[in-house]
Amino acid sequence: MALKFRCTAKATLRNRREPYAFFDGPYTEAMPNLIADNRIPISVAQVMKNRVGGIWSSADVEFWRNDYWHSGDGFIRNADGSGAIVLDAEYIREINPQTRLTPERSVALDRKILSQERDCYHLSAVRIAQIGDEGFYADEAKDSPEWQFLAREQENPGLLGSYVDMLFRAGKERYGYMKPHGFIKAMKLSFRNPEKETSGRSCVLSDLGNRLYAFGCNGINGEWDEYTRLVGVDPNALSQLENRVISRG
Repeated sequence: MALKFRCTAKATLRNRREPYAFFDGPYTEAMPNLIADNRIPISVAQVMKNRVGGIWSSADVEFWRNDYWHSGDGFIRNADGSGAIVLDAEYIREINPQTRLTPERSVALDRKILSQERDCYHLSAVRIAQIGDEGFYADEAKDSPEWQFLAREQENPGLLGSYVDMLFRAGKERYGYMKPHGFIKAMKLSFRNPEKETSGRSCVLSDLGNRLYAFGCNGINGEWDEYTRLVGVDPNALSQLENRVISRG
């Protein structure tokens, strides 16, 4: 099936429920629309699956690879420079016009909110600086505990390895990701600079031309408004589609 970018929830209303709907505009407007449409924000792992291939046509795979996507997984940065990766971040799903934002237009977080987040991987300030500098060589990316966490490796064994192989193969063929000593680094994880208080951002996956790095999105209701690529998933519709494709063999 060919996927098309739809700007608002209204444009997704059809007789048949689509597995994905696409939302742009400020997060403070797009996220409530996504939730009202009975969807959940896409995870980094699901974007990775779509980029590797799976049930999708070659045109669909290129669609997922050649644009960047905002996910429901989050990057948290503390004032001391440390941080965390959060899967299915509640603070992202709860974004609305009344959400308190930092001066950098990230979500302002307090300890009460942080205690509600269940699936977290904590990082030191030193580690965040390391992985946000240049990124990883292929073998380093496969062994990265941060990428393994984002790929939900326990649920998706082998996904990260396939994703890394796809990136460096396509990068070599299309963009010349090569140096005399081997592939250049890719897939860096950028948490953005720390602020005076703990801040939360959506994890955004860049496109293939930008080496599929992940970064924390600033500008929850400004600057990035017109460029948001927020994807809402209907898990039941996606599961039904996957089952139909598998059953057809």
